[in-house]
Amino acid sequence: MLQYNMYTNRKPGDEMQLKDVGEFNFISHIQNDTIYDPSTVITGIGDDCAVYRATDETDQLISTDTMVEGVHFSFRYMKPMMSAIVLMTANLSDIAAMGGILDK
Repeated sequence: MLQYNMYTNRKPGDEMQLKDVGEFNFISHIQNDTIYDPSTVITGIGDDCAVYRATDETDQLISTDTMVEGVHFSFRYMKPMMSAIVLMTANLSDIAAMGGILDK
């Protein structure tokens, strides 16, 4: 169960905010109910990305990061294309940290 930040006034049933829960608490909460076939998981959800067996010859890496305007990037001084590059780079670096390489 997700735990609310003790320093907020949120009560059960209030709309949950990721900033109140925290990234790793959120990952911990969703990891048990989101895997369709656990036998395919090689490395589960973590800080960088997850690795699963797609076929007998292929493993795939999945990376998803939450990026918040004003925290990780800002449209006040970045054009949309530059923001997209920043966001894409974060996910690609997570894949590289897990040893991922482009196959096709």
